[in-house]
Amino acid sequence: MCRRLFFLVISTIGIYLATTPLLSASVKQVSGEICNSTWYSTDTIIVVGNITIPAGCILQVQGGTQIRFTPKSKYDKLRMTIYGMLDLQGSPGNEVMFTSSRDTTGGSPQPGDWGYLWFTNDANDIHDCVFRYGGYYNSYSGTDYYHVLHGEGCSPTVRDNLFEHTYPSATAFYCNDTQAAFDTLRITGNVITDTCGVGFDVVGNSTFLTAYVSGNRFVGDLFGSSGSSAIRVNSVSGGSQIN
Repeated sequence: MCRRLFFLVISTIGIYLATTPLLSASVKQVSGEICNSTWYSTDTIIVVGNITIPAGCILQVQGGTQIRFTPKSKYDKLRMTIYGMLDLQGSPGNEVMFTSSRDTTGGSPQPGDWGYLWFTNDANDIHDCVFRYGGYYNSYSGTDYYHVLHGEGCSPTVRDNLFEHTYPSATAFYCNDTQAAFDTLRITGNVITDTCGVGFDVVGNSTFLTAYVSGNRFVGDLFGSSGSSAIRVNSVSGGSQIN
């Protein structure tokens, strides 16, 4: 039986620039499988098709790199699937940015212009990134995904990121780890602003959860849980609990 832990978010903070001009020296179009490669801060990466990082492969992304997803129809929203490792090398003031290709001066980006990043590897550390205009994918099978980050069968670390202009009903981070025992889940230091509907949604078995959720900023100060007392949150700040 699954249990859920919800962090609801209403926000009006504006932290990043309203538009993000193309600052890089070169533009590279990417799609398909990527293995043991590096995206450099001197490049603007234009995603024109779905990206897969196979198991055993690493994609290094330097701090300051801009990754821009080309908007498609609702059934073709672009996304990244990470079976291996996404080595994010951002740092405060030099973040990796994931956004819409229309997020430029004079452009017209929309929340939900691109889909999500899907992780299946616990070892991923998602940190010092800016996620803008993502969180919407509608499949032909009728399965909808409204997440910016999705952990499937794993619990990656999510820390020190900014989520903004997200699809209104989307989740910043959805974690579906139905293993018998959850690995320690850490969600710390994130800022979630404006349109995002749900901050974090964690799903697992009834005996699973050891979570550290701290230092996250949610305007509206709405933090809630549903499910069972079997869910244990060891450290929570940045929100007030609702039953």
